Amino acid sequence: VAQSVESFDSAWSTIGEDPYIWVCLSVVIFGPIAEELLFRGIIHNSIKKVCNPFVAIILSGLMFGIWHGEFVQSVYTTFFGIALAVVYEYSGSLWVPIGMHILNNFTSTLPPALDTTSNYLLISRIEEISLLPTILLLIYMIHAIHKKEKENHEINSVSC
Repeated sequence: VAQSVESFDSAWSTIGEDPYIWVCLSVVIFGPIAEELLFRGIIHNSIKKVCNPFVAIILSGLMFGIWHGEFVQSVYTTFFGIALAVVYEYSGSLWVPIGMHILNNFTSTLPPALDTTSNYLLISRIEEISLLPTILLLIYMIHAIHKKEKENHEINSVSC
């Protein structure tokens, strides 16, 4: 794990060496759009055609985590991918997880003018405060998806 953390830190430290416009375009804008189209738009929807939404949520989230390579990053991106899949499944729109993904990547790669210790402390504090409501909201969404899936299954069972 220590070697993985060191490798992750090394990979992220090189991002700041490029002009921010390229970081912004690749990591903050185009990366999230491409990843959401792939993982939610294609993979999640493909799995959902043969499995229930919960399997699609877990598998697409797991694949999203593995896609990110480094062990340390894969762990938290798996959970983030699951959260994005839940939000996608609940909202029915790719724009919601795309927006969340862009916001996440933006706060991870602040532009140089905002790259200060106080801003990182503020973002960390906001993340800490929002963690519990976010978890509760995800639980509610999972419950709503499960309820909808159960109702759809009952309707389909009756009509056959």
